[in-house]
Amino acid sequence: MATTIPPWPYRPGGPHVDGLTPTEPDGRPGTFTMLAGAWLTDQTAPGRGNLWLWPGTHLRFGRYLAERGGAALTRIDDMAPGPYPKVELGAPVQALGPAGSVLFAHYLLAHNTGDHTGPSGEEPRETLYYRLRADGHRERWETAVTSPLSEFG
Repeated sequence: MATTIPPWPYRPGGPHVDGLTPTEPDGRPGTFTMLAGAWLTDQTAPGRGNLWLWPGTHLRFGRYLAERGGAALTRIDDMAPGPYPKVELGAPVQALGPAGSVLFAHYLLAHNTGDHTGPSGEEPRETLYYRLRADGHRERWETAVTSPLSEFG
């Protein structure tokens, strides 16, 4: 579960991708198909610990990996701070919705936690996150990250 307790002034300078460190026991990155987030609390207004997303970055990151190979995920020195590769990010948006909403995000989608500008004592932001894998993902993880829509056909 991810919780953001106010006041939390953090404003993400950039995104990250999950599962890179620590690696799996065999040395491969801990990739998955999709992130699912179930919102336990209202996140209908910005600045309440909402998840920040950079739309379209899953496709740009996929092109980056297609050029360099899936193993580039393990070369953190190739990554911008975050870790996330040096790809065009565009403007971030905050995910908004009432309690009970479910967010589905591609594994490669740039994201980060955001600020919670509410006063001390205000309800914290609470989200349950699940890392979902399509059948056979572990065996074809490099294809999944270099061709980002391959598991969604």
